[in-house]
Amino acid sequence: MSSFSATRSHGLERLAACVETLRRDDLQVDNADDAVRTGEFIESELGPYLRHRLLVEDEVAHALGAALGWKAALTVIGHLARRTYARGWALQHPLAVRRFHSDAVSLGPERLDDAALERALASASAGRTGIACFDGWVGEITQTGQLTGAGRRAFASIWIFTLKLPWQLGARFFLKQLLDAELATVLVEWREVAGLQPGAAPYLVTSQEIERLVGQRLARGSKVATALAHIEPEPTLPEEVVMPCAEGAAPGPILLIVTCDDLCPETWPVRREDVKGVLLVEPFDLYEYYGDGVHSFKLAGMADAMRRARAYFECPAVSLARDSINAAPNLARREDLVIRDWFDGIGSPRLTAIAPRAGGEDDLAAACQRVANGDRPPQLTLLHRPWDAMLAGPPIASEDGFRAQLPARLAALGIG
Repeated sequence: MSSFSATRSHGLERLAACVETLRRDDLQVDNADDAVRTGEFIESELGPYLRHRLLVEDEVAHALGAALGWKAALTVIGHLARRTYARGWALQHPLAVRRFHSDAVSLGPERLDDAALERALASASAGRTGIACFDGWVGEITQTGQLTGAGRRAFASIWIFTLKLPWQLGARFFLKQLLDAELATVLVEWREVAGLQPGAAPYLVTSQEIERLVGQRLARGSKVATALAHIEPEPTLPEEVVMPCAEGAAPGPILLIVTCDDLCPETWPVRREDVKGVLLVEPFDLYEYYGDGVHSFKLAGMADAMRRARAYFECPAVSLARDSINAAPNLARREDLVIRDWFDGIGSPRLTAIAPRAGGEDDLAAACQRVANGDRPPQLTLLHRPWDAMLAGPPIASEDGFRAQLPARLAALGIG
């Protein structure tokens, strides 16, 4: 059972508890291993809140700086900022995202025509492989919606090289089960383990590493692979320019469109008095990937965001249900005017949203179409947070390059 309550207030409570733990333990971050351990502790406590932006990266960074001192905090923030690097990479390489979607569907259990692969996939997903550490991780994932970063890499390595299952289905399993799973980060971490990510060599976990991770030896007969399986190489991925975004909304009445990628609209770069309505969009594009626990967390986070938005902006807020979105493309013009009438009733303000992450584009497109209800959709203005603008762009070829530029980029944000 997950210990996470999908509200911003609970996220702030957990952040305060993390800071208190770091202060009480007088934690020293003297080397890369310390930074990784501390980063994984923060991720384990705050990951679902950061993924859905019930907590905002800036406030977590400043809290860590106050607790650890900036010199130590910057190394931990570098670990947390991998999520931002992955978002930027995925947005700059949409072909990789599209290819993953196509493979994840064509290889999915609903389309498998390979009986042996189907049995192997069922055993892995249920934690019945006979590899004790792997099966234990499956239980941890399905029961808590969590798994530490080092455990994720080892899990992915066993999935790919020992069980010889398609990496795309392992990534899909993470998206289904992990509360903090995001398409970009899951895609990048599985590509890294498979050796497909630029600058990354395949990661083959060893028995000794597993013993350090879980404190147990592998049972006889359940050894992990000692040789890499063949992964079909990819052609060079072209880099594409990310759609430009504004730093803030222009003055005038606006309607905020909120998705599960950013559930803290009261901290968006908009003027409070300009917001005339808030439209929250239920998960649509990746819905089939989500398990019940993940989907429930997202819906609860949306409900919390709606309450906060109504109170902060003092304006009407409504939710656009997935069932309504699914019907939208097939609607005759002006067949269902519920959302359109609401939109017209608040003065037809300009549509405004935080720039979508990889996988969220269709959510925004569906919302705009629903507001238009058969007419030409109103223009949508995309905004970016300073954190995203400074850390996700301009394009960076590799994660090493990202880390090298990170201190300067953080300094430009006033962090450190």
